[in-house]
Amino acid sequence: MAPSSIPNLVGRTIEGTFEVLEVLGTGGYGVVFRAVDIHSPDQQQYAIKCMLKGAPHSRERHVQCWERYIHLQVNDYPNIVRLHKTIDCGDFVCLVFDIVQGGDLFSHVTEKGTFYGNDELVRTAFIQLIDAIAHCHSKGVYHRDLKLENVLCSRDGSKMFLTDFGLAMLGEWSSKIGVGSIFYMSPGKCYFIYLSR
Repeated sequence: MAPSSIPNLVGRTIEGTFEVLEVLGTGGYGVVFRAVDIHSPDQQQYAIKCMLKGAPHSRERHVQCWERYIHLQVNDYPNIVRLHKTIDCGDFVCLVFDIVQGGDLFSHVTEKGTFYGNDELVRTAFIQLIDAIAHCHSKGVYHRDLKLENVLCSRDGSKMFLTDFGLAMLGEWSSKIGVGSIFYMSPGKCYFIYLSR
């Protein structure tokens, strides 16, 4: 599932509709490209997450199907990145999302300084995130990987969009531990995971 096994799609067209313009980023399970709908009158742009398709009945395939299913449960909220469609590309699967031009919250906090000294902007961002999470919970969806990298922002930081439902679940309780990114876990949880290995 390594992103290195995903071909560079820049310059290619997906499904005869989406012309891939550039790589936006890579993650543990895929590569995200910026693409334009060549048939739309206003040249609408999208973010396309391309993943190596898991083998039939494999855990990877289940996780990919689950991510799409979960995302669609909360797709109708303004502070959640909208998933438009899924495209089967043979060995790959592509998820077509709204593009968010400002990048992730991590870069706004650590590199751009967007929120530094701006209490009102911090308050606005925080309220949007709380509202998005509350919406998920009202639908029975629990994200389980909330972190700065999974929140996308408008260029000026005034709009927040929750994304990446790959670890999300339905229901309030889970018997699985150690889910999420270890750098964001509480010290007690990290210690427990270390001891259980």
